Amino acid sequence: MGGHRLSKYPILYKGDATDFFTLGLGPIQMLKATVTQERNGIFIFEGEILTDSPLFPLVLENYIIKADADHLLKDQRFRIKRIVPNHDGKAEIYAEHVSYLSRELTIKPEVSITGSAQTALSQWKASIVEPNPFVVDSDIPTSNKTKWRIDKVENPRMALGGVEGSILDVWGGEYRFDNYHISLLQKRGTTAKTVLAYGRNITDFEQERNIANTYTSIMPYAIYTDDKENEIVVHIDGYVVDSEHINKYPNRVVQAVNFSSEFEHDEVPTKARLLALANHYIKANEIGVPSTSIKVSFVDLSKSPDYAEYAFLEQVNLCDDVRVYYPKLGVNTVAKVIRTVWNVLTESYDEIEIGQKRMSLASQMQQQQQAIKEINTQTN
Repeated sequence: MGGHRLSKYPILYKGDATDFFTLGLGPIQMLKATVTQERNGIFIFEGEILTDSPLFPLVLENYIIKADADHLLKDQRFRIKRIVPNHDGKAEIYAEHVSYLSRELTIKPEVSITGSAQTALSQWKASIVEPNPFVVDSDIPTSNKTKWRIDKVENPRMALGGVEGSILDVWGGEYRFDNYHISLLQKRGTTAKTVLAYGRNITDFEQERNIANTYTSIMPYAIYTDDKENEIVVHIDGYVVDSEHINKYPNRVVQAVNFSSEFEHDEVPTKARLLALANHYIKANEIGVPSTSIKVSFVDLSKSPDYAEYAFLEQVNLCDDVRVYYPKLGVNTVAKVIRTVWNVLTESYDEIEIGQKRMSLASQMQQQQQAIKEINTQTN
C-alpha cells in the first residue's frame, strides 16, 4: 500500500485535533482492528487492545482513530464512542466514522427542497443550524422535491437517508463518506475485475434466499386534486402490472406503488404515463427476483505474492458488482457488494457480503423494525 503509511496500526489523535498528517499521539498496537461499511448504512471501527499497552491510558472517549477503510478509502477518521475493558486484560474499542457528526447536529424544523441531488445536498448542509465541516456533491442530475419536518426528520443524518422523504429515498443512489466529504453517486462502485470462485478465493459461503417477501407484481396509482379540490385516484386498466417472473410463483403478490410525486403540481396523471413508470419501476427494483444475500469469507488475493502483479485486478470494493461462481450450490451470478469488513492490520478484507442490488437505508430500517416486531411477538 502506498508509501504514505507510517504504520499499519491505527493512529490515535486527541478529540480536538485538526492536523491528521502527523502521527498524533502515536500508532496504537491493537490485537484486532476492523472497519465495517455497509452500502448506504453503517460505517464503524472496532478494535481490541491490551489494557497494559503503553497507549491504553490515552485511548479516551471522543478521541479520534485514523485507519484505512478499504482498498480505496484511506485515512478515515473514527470518533471513539465506547471502551469496554474485559476481565482478561483486554479492552474492546468501538468508534463511529466522523460523518456520524451529522446525527448529533441540529436541523431546522422545516425544510423544503427542489432541484438536483447536488442542490438537495447543498440545501441539506445549509439547513444544519451549527457551522459544520461537511463538503457535499452528487452526480445525480434528476430534479425532484421533498420536505422535512422536525417530527419526522429529527437530525441531519435522517435527512440524508433512513426515513421517507430523505435525500436517499427521493433521489436514490449510493453514498460515499470520505471523512467529512459526502458524495451521493449514481453508482459508487464499478464492475470488479475479479471473480469470487470456490477453491480459488472463497473460503466460506452462506446463501440465504428469501422468497417470503418477494413481490411478483405492482399496482401503480397516482392521486391528484382537481379544480373542485376533490382528490382523484388514477390507476391503469386491469390495475396490476406483472413482472416477467410471475409464472415462477403460485400466485400474485402485489405491491401498491404511489407515483403521485412523479407528476408536476398541476399535471393530470395519465394511464399511459403510469404504465411506463410501472414498467420502469419493475425493472429497476427487480420485482419478482427473490432477494438473495450471500456472505463470503474470502482470501483477498490482491494481497497474495503470487498475484502481486495482478493485484489491481483482484480488488473488490463496496458497491462493486462482482461475479460469484460456486458450482456446488449452482451459483453463477453477478451481485453487488453490500457490506465489507476490512482488517486494518492485514490490510485486506475479513469478509464481504454481496446480495440484494437495491436495499435502501429506509427499507433496511423498516425490515429491522419488522424483524423486531416478529421477535417480540414470538417471545410474547
